[in-house]
Amino acid sequence: MTISLAEMLRIRYEYEEIVSQKEFVLPNYNGTINNLEWFLENGAINNTHNPYLNEAVNLAEMLIEANDEYYEEQKT
Repeated sequence: MTISLAEMLRIRYEYEEIVSQKEFVLPNYNGTINNLEWFLENGAINNTHNPYLNEAVNLAEMLIEANDEYYEEQKT
């Protein structure tokens, strides 16, 4: 699933809005790749009862997948 830069930025903005305004317990709310990876590995631990958890996880996964695809395309 290749997505445009504009779409990636929209998804990142949506992720940051959800986690920063919906009472997520995180050390950092920025949508950087490192923070997204941390969120996927550790974020659910303190946020299991947050009704927005699944949405935030889906957005984080989309961003990481798009980032990985971009770097794979750059190698070829």
